[in-house]
Order: sequence, then structure tokens, then C-alpha cells
Amino acid sequence: MKKYLIINADDFGSCFAANEAVERLFDRGAITTATLMVPCPWAEDAIRRARRNPRIKTGLHTTLTSEYETYRWGPVAEGCESLRDHLGYFYQTASECLRHAREEDVRRELQAQYSWMERRGVHPDHIDNHMATTYDKFLSVVYQMCAKHRLGFRLPRIPETFDPQVTPERKAAFRQAAMEADRLGVHLPDGLFTYDFDLSPSDTYETFRGYYLNMLDNCPEGVSELFIHPCIETEELKYINAQWKKRVWEYQVVQDPVFIRRLAENGIALCAYADAPFASAPL
Repeated sequence: MKKYLIINADDFGSCFAANEAVERLFDRGAITTATLMVPCPWAEDAIRRARRNPRIKTGLHTTLTSEYETYRWGPVAEGCESLRDHLGYFYQTASECLRHAREEDVRRELQAQYSWMERRGVHPDHIDNHMATTYDKFLSVVYQMCAKHRLGFRLPRIPETFDPQVTPERKAAFRQAAMEADRLGVHLPDGLFTYDFDLSPSDTYETFRGYYLNMLDNCPEGVSELFIHPCIETEELKYINAQWKKRVWEYQVVQDPVFIRRLAENGIALCAYADAPFASAPL
């Protein structure tokens, strides 16, 4: 089998810095998909960009949390009280969300986010999730949405690509999740990669890039996904996110000539969810 890679930009719609980075990367052919955070204040700007720019392929970044201290958002659906903190926003952490959220509210909210995109004339081409809130407790909810709308979902068939230290128990859970996806006809990527750490004071752009180059060297055969959170550098971004430099570097790395050359050296072809040659679970 050949090696195919989906490069997805998460958090489209979260802020201007993200929206501008995503559109520039699509125009330069550096990413193949993005996923939209519908509840965020800049989602309308993102959806307008997606409507006017045919290069932009947009999925749904199902969102049930609002992680920042001073920049917040809440549910799109009316009610959904179990998803709201004492200020009416989503909870800031996944653990708080999972402790309080009721399945019926999660189902209503995710459908409202999907419908929000549809009403604006943009049909999601796949689904993933923000801060891993639908990988366990609510996986069946998001699987049902994917099956209903014939969409793929971000969950790796080879969990070691995402977590080299995955436990046997966790590996078995991933295997069961993949079997259920196949039963429902939901496409899953084989491998999944990201830089899942905060930057340390000793990190440089070169060490950061080296991590991504190593990912490319270890990309398995089949269809894998690399997800990033690219942003251009702005004062707004610096105020919102203490890890702003990581997002700026993610914007830079996928258009870096060294990264592009390593893709070619590893025989990796870029694709999107809509045109990926998934080997299993035909829709």
C-alpha cells in the first residue's frame, strides 16, 4: 500500500489568527482539510472564507469545552444546561465536561453545530473533536452522527502512532472502537500524529520541526492524519493563548521546504477525507 496523509488544521473559526493562517495554507497547498469550531466568535468569518474559497475543505470540530481564561464560548443549542458552567459557557476542561454532561445534551448540541454549518451552505466533509471530549463516554453519539451523514472520524486504527506508550487496555479499547466504526461504515485513519506537548524554554523551531520530520519518517502505509493548530502571529493570539508560539510554528512547519522535501522522500501523498483511499469501511 502507498502512504497517504491528511493534514488537518484544527480550530478554524476560533480567532482571526487561526482563520487567516488556515486560508493561507489552503491557498499554498500546505494543508488538505480544516475543522470548524462552530461555537466560537470567529466561526462566521471562517464559514464566509469557506464559501468564497473553493480550495477550503471544512469538517466539523465538535466542541464541548471552552478552555481559555478570558476568551469564552458556549453551546449553540438552546438549553443544554449540563454543558454549561456557572457563567453559562462550556466547561474549561474535558474532565469537567465529562463529569457534568448528559448524553441528550451532547447529542442536541452536536447536531446543532452540524446544522449551523449546513444552514450556511457548507457541508462538513468529516468530523473530529476538540480536547478529546467524544473519544470515550460519547463516542457512540458522534459515531451515529458520522454514520447518518456518511462522514469519517478522527480516531486511529494504530493507536501507537498517536501514543507510543499506549497501554494494552487502551489498545483493546481502540480496537473495539475501530470494529464499531466498521460496523457503521465510518472511515477512520490508520495513523494519527500531532505535537501533543507544550513548548519548553529549551525548544527551538528546529527541534520542533525535527519532531514533525520524525513523524513523517514513521508514517505507516495506508491513510494517516496529521493535525495541527496553525495561526499567524498577532497580539490577539498572544493574549488568548500562552502557547501561541507553538501555533505559529505549526503554521510555518507545514510549508517549510524541509518538511515538504521529507514528504516526498517518504513517498507520502497528501489527500483529504473526501478523497482518501480508505481500505476499509466503504461508505
